[in-house]
Amino acid sequence: MHDELGQLLTGIKLEFSWLRGRLSPEREDLRAKADLIQLQLGETINSVRRITYQLRPLILDDLGLNAAVSWMLGEFAQRTGVEVVLELSPEEPPQGSAEATTLFRLLQESLTNVMKYAAARKVWVTLRREESCWRLCVRDDGVGFDLGAVGKNCFGLLGMRERARLNGGSCVIVSAPGEGVRIEVCLPVAHQE
Repeated sequence: MHDELGQLLTGIKLEFSWLRGRLSPEREDLRAKADLIQLQLGETINSVRRITYQLRPLILDDLGLNAAVSWMLGEFAQRTGVEVVLELSPEEPPQGSAEATTLFRLLQESLTNVMKYAAARKVWVTLRREESCWRLCVRDDGVGFDLGAVGKNCFGLLGMRERARLNGGSCVIVSAPGEGVRIEVCLPVAHQE
């Protein structure tokens, strides 16, 4: 995504710079507009970089899931002030594997939900291998919600379940008003040693 969009946006920026350089100095109105467009192009290129990095940070491929999870939780705690308790097993899915990416994205969505809705003070995250399954558990002490009341309008939760299902796993969400939320993900171990 970043390579293709980045190349296109950089090409537009270069072409626009060429065009801007040919504007008449007397046309201050056009030069001011061109400056604004050039600034917006730069911001757009930076946004594409940031979004791409957040979707799949290099640390996930370079250092593995455990390092990526530790990094993400550190960023989350710093940004939100929510206390994080992390339990990682030394075993982790292979670097660059679909399992690692899926678990990372499910944790990312869980933390986004905590940040937006939970009003939590503390989050517990556990990631470990159990027999032939990778188990991710994210639990918070927030306000919780009535699962029956959100129904099919909660696309984030539906997306999490679907992402787990598409990878042969399951995602169970447990919550009640005043009791926080617990998300349990189980993905099959695809790369057996």
